Amino acid sequence: FLEELKKMNEDSATVCANDEDGRFAYAGFCLASAARTMMACGEPVTQLDATFFNDGAYKGRIMVLEAILPGKVQLPLGIIVHHGETKDAFKVLIDLVLTVDGVRAFLNSKEHCMITDRGTALIPAVAECLPAVAHQYCAMHLLLNVLEQSGSLFEPYFWKVVKAKTPQALDDAMAILKGNNPKAAEYLDKTDPTKWQLHHAAEAGVRKFKRTSSTCVEGENNRFGSLGLRAGSPLNALAGCLKVQAEVFTRLKHESAAIDNDEVLGPSAKKLFEQELEGARKCRAVATGEGEYIWHVTDAEEPHITRTIDLAEPWKRHGSCLVAHQEMRPCKHVLAAAVLCKDVHGVFVPGISEQKQFLAQVHHATYLASNFKRAMNSNCARLVDTELLRADGVTKPTVEYTKAERNKGKATKRHRSRGEDSLRRGEAVAAPAAPAAPAGAASAAPAAGPSPAPSPAPAPSPSRARTRSQR
Repeated sequence: FLEELKKMNEDSATVCANDEDGRFAYAGFCLASAARTMMACGEPVTQLDATFFNDGAYKGRIMVLEAILPGKVQLPLGIIVHHGETKDAFKVLIDLVLTVDGVRAFLNSKEHCMITDRGTALIPAVAECLPAVAHQYCAMHLLLNVLEQSGSLFEPYFWKVVKAKTPQALDDAMAILKGNNPKAAEYLDKTDPTKWQLHHAAEAGVRKFKRTSSTCVEGENNRFGSLGLRAGSPLNALAGCLKVQAEVFTRLKHESAAIDNDEVLGPSAKKLFEQELEGARKCRAVATGEGEYIWHVTDAEEPHITRTIDLAEPWKRHGSCLVAHQEMRPCKHVLAAAVLCKDVHGVFVPGISEQKQFLAQVHHATYLASNFKRAMNSNCARLVDTELLRADGVTKPTVEYTKAERNKGKATKRHRSRGEDSLRRGEAVAAPAAPAAPAGAASAAPAAGPSPAPSPAPAPSPSRARTRSQR
C-alpha cells in the first residue's frame, strides 16, 4: 500500500517497520503535496499530537503532525500508527516529515511555531528533531493541569492571564487569579511564561497567529470518527487519513477556483483587511519629525494611548496592539500611518507606491490569493486502492495491551459541577418559589364546590433537577 502511495503521490515519504519479534510496530506517510502546500500558503504554525484507536488486537496511537492553511483549515501533513505514545514514536513521525524536500528548513526555524501539550514524550522529541523551532505549550492542556493541581478554578481568570498583552494587564490578571485561587497562581508561576503566555511569547519573538491551544486531536477525532477510523485495522487508519487529505484538497480547490485572478488577498484575509481599514478611519496619524516613515498614531477608542509606527518595519510590535506582530498583517494603526504617508510622501511604505504591491508587502504569504491558487493548482492527494491492505500471512499482530496499559499516564481528573453529587444521589434541588399572586386578584378556581385534592408533584429527574445557576 505504501509503495503504491509513493507511485501515485510523487516525492512522498513513507515508513514501515516490525519489531525484533516480527510483530507490526508502526507505519506512516507524509504527502509531498501536503508539504508543498504548507510551504506555499500555510501559516508558520504547526500542531503535533496523538489520539488512540482500538480494534481489539492493535491498541495503539494515531499520531498526526498538522499544518494550518488559509481560513484556519487543518491539513494532516504526516501521520503514523504506532504501538505507543513515546518519544521514539514522535521522533519517527517528525523525521518522516523532515525527509520531504524543503520541509526541514521550513519547520526547523525560530520563525516557525509548533504547539503541543507538555507530554513527557513530546517535549524531548521536538527538542531533538527541531532544536530551532519556537515550541509553545497548549493552553487548554495547561488549564487541565491547573485544575488537577488546584481543584477548582473560574476559567475566565485563567484565560485573562493567558491572553494578557501588556505587563500591567498580566500583573492585574495574576493578582485576580491569586486572590481567587492561590494554588493555581503558584502553579502557573512555575511554568515558563514564554511557552504559553501571549505577552511573554511576543517579547521572545514568537508568533502564534492567534492560537493559544492545539486543536489537532479535536479536529482529527471528528474526522476519524466520521470515517469510522477509531476502530479497525491500523492500516485502514492510514487509508482513511489519505482520504481526509484528499477531501481537504477537494474543498480548497473549489474555494480557489472562486477567487478572481486579479485578487491580491484571499477571502478571509480580505475580510480582515476591510475590518482594519474601517478601524483606520477612526485613527489619527501625525509626523514625529524622526523620519518620513515614523508616525505617531492615536486611536479614537483609546485616545490616551499614542503608538509609534515605523513603516519600514510594519510587523514590529507597538504596545498592546499585537495584530501586526502576531498575525503578520497590517493593523488599523499601520494602515492609518500608511495612508497618510502616501498622501504626504507618495509612498505607503519605503519604495512602494502602488496599492497591490503594498498589500502583498505587508501581508504574510499565507494571506495572498496567488500563493493559495498556485498551491491548489499544482497539488492534490491521490487515493490508493484499499484492496492492497490485506494480511500477508507473515507479519504478526502487535501484542495486545490491557486497558490500564493503554491509558497509562492519560487519566485526567474530572471536576464535577456544583450540586452534581446530590443529583447523582437522586436528591431534589429546590426550585425557585413561584411569585405570590397580587392582593385582590381574582381566583381562577370555581367559586362553589369542593376543591379537588392536589395531585402529588412528580419526583424531579436527576438529569433535569437543576437550578438555573447549576445549568
